[in-house]
Amino acid sequence: MANEIFHCFSDINNEAKMATMPLQHLYAIPVRGVTVRHCGNAIHLQYPAGVQCDVIFRSNNEGDVALPLLHTAKIEYYVAHNAEQPVRIRARARGAGWLGSHAEMHEYFELPVAELTTIVTDASTFRLCQDTLMADHLRWDWRSASPGEVIIYGIRLHEITATEFFSPHVDRYGQPVATSWSGKVGNDAELVADGLTPLPTPLAASRDCFGGWLDGQQFEAGALFRLEAEDSRWWLVTPDGNPFLSFGPACVGTVTATRVSGREEIFADLPPYLGEFRNCWTSEWKDRPADIELFPQYAYACGQDVVNFYRANIIKKYGQPWRERWAEETAARLQSWGMNTLANWSDLEYACGGDIPYLIPADRVCPLDFTGLLADPHDTIFPLRQTPDVFHADFLDRVVSAFTQLTQYVDDKFLLGYFVQNEETWCLWNSPFALPTHWESRRLFFAKLIDKYRTIEQLNIAWGTGFRSFAHLAHYRREVNPPGLSEVGTDDCDSFMRRYTARYFSAIRAALQAADPNHLFWGCRFLALRPHQAILDGCSPYIDILSINWYIWHHQTLADVPSFLTGWYEAVKRPIVISEYSFDLTDARLLGGRWLSPDAAVRAQLSHDFTQACFDLPFVRGCHWFQYIDEMVTGRDLDGERQGFGLVDITDRPHTELVSALREVGRNMYTRHGSDIGCCGQE
Repeated sequence: MANEIFHCFSDINNEAKMATMPLQHLYAIPVRGVTVRHCGNAIHLQYPAGVQCDVIFRSNNEGDVALPLLHTAKIEYYVAHNAEQPVRIRARARGAGWLGSHAEMHEYFELPVAELTTIVTDASTFRLCQDTLMADHLRWDWRSASPGEVIIYGIRLHEITATEFFSPHVDRYGQPVATSWSGKVGNDAELVADGLTPLPTPLAASRDCFGGWLDGQQFEAGALFRLEAEDSRWWLVTPDGNPFLSFGPACVGTVTATRVSGREEIFADLPPYLGEFRNCWTSEWKDRPADIELFPQYAYACGQDVVNFYRANIIKKYGQPWRERWAEETAARLQSWGMNTLANWSDLEYACGGDIPYLIPADRVCPLDFTGLLADPHDTIFPLRQTPDVFHADFLDRVVSAFTQLTQYVDDKFLLGYFVQNEETWCLWNSPFALPTHWESRRLFFAKLIDKYRTIEQLNIAWGTGFRSFAHLAHYRREVNPPGLSEVGTDDCDSFMRRYTARYFSAIRAALQAADPNHLFWGCRFLALRPHQAILDGCSPYIDILSINWYIWHHQTLADVPSFLTGWYEAVKRPIVISEYSFDLTDARLLGGRWLSPDAAVRAQLSHDFTQACFDLPFVRGCHWFQYIDEMVTGRDLDGERQGFGLVDITDRPHTELVSALREVGRNMYTRHGSDIGCCGQE
């Protein structure tokens, strides 16, 4: 019999074997919606009606390992449930990715109404999480239309057997072994047959060679993509002089990797290290042949092997040489889906060699060196991690010639422009008082206040505060401004935040233009939570297009799209691109998604309606789907994220419902704007 660990809160089983089980206390910590009582030898979870409930189970204060999920085959819950109706519980376990939800796995079970019941769940898929699981992080969440109470008497974990441990979860194509679906690849011959399929037909539409609209308002032709402003209206224009909406996926390429080292038993079969599959692997081993590609954006750690199932499947599909055939089919697919852009993170070798407009992450091609100028990563007050101390004496010197490598793109007529930064948490910065204590920017903020007010008494009168001295003021550090700060004090703080942000974005823009004065700056890919207005005021004069990575739609409805984006536009008066968005799929090939987790049909409809709602707004100039390929069920190497975001799956087969829905948007995106395409409205 396999070893068992039993977390017991009550004597619910008198069998002798139970007495030999090691006992450990387990604590429940409410996250939201739940009231927890540790009563005697049981845990009581009381929950209200219509509220999202979330609770974490953790180990005791002595540090015992409460839930060794990596070694667990199944979990038994001994519970009572007092309620009017059953509830559907999601049990979640988290991997060690940089963001917990990225590496999360979860399973569902129904908890019936019962005085005492035993629920048995399969925990084997939790082992697919990146690296080791968080040992103390088993989590339940649920929502019920009526209130109730769950009483937990015990949780038993069944240790996995050697046979179960070495039963693979992933087949030789990167697909889950245990599940089936229509279109699952069963052998190499099926991939070869895919490679012989005729190329898809381009979407019948009135487009120029760049994907611009031939039937729209005509502008003077030019050498490159540009913005035109006319009577408070913004236009993105192709070199042929036609209006342009940017529509396409990010991460178009063949690099999508997952870590093998330390969990080799998960995989039924792996591509050979060398031979024709040698570039399906990356590693830092000392004797790596020079012609084996290192995946720089996914290099995880020295000595760890990382495998690319997608590329291996492409090689099986086309044979050698495969790259040109893959590129030809990918371009044909995008054109047939009404798409005209290779969005951020796409393969630059592929983009530069083709005839599809594309974007470049400038700070990925030319990494910015802000060593010694960034906030401590453990700083819990100042939220910015990519943005340096901009008033440090070295800042401008670090930036001024940072992008010289971009000079090679100066005359590229298919280049749309550059992004710099990705999802910096500007939305969390609310006060100059949050600046790190040792930064020159902070010192300058207080120097300006001293210069303006001369005495602390005058500052206190203006601000409505009671600081004892300027030294007292300078040592005050918080995430937000002092409570009750006057309008004058708030203006002083906002003014400095505006100045700080302007210095950063103006320096980045100047450096980009020094290397390439001909292409547009598409901004910093803000998170969709709108930052403080002072930050937007500081950046807007220096960006051509405002870029937003929108992943909060799971808290919104389609009806929110117009007001949400209009608020952004009114705040910056710049055309907008949704630089990342997607709806992830949960089905048999992907096991678990993060948020809405819709099935294929629901996802297709949501994706269609959301994308169309964005393009219907006259100031939205682009929508970029994240991403071209599904992430591996075993998690991407970068951080364990394992989502079904792709237009195609890991075997290069399109998600037909999704691409059909997006094709309809691409077909109509210009005509729905009519003669007012590109209008940003009157100011």
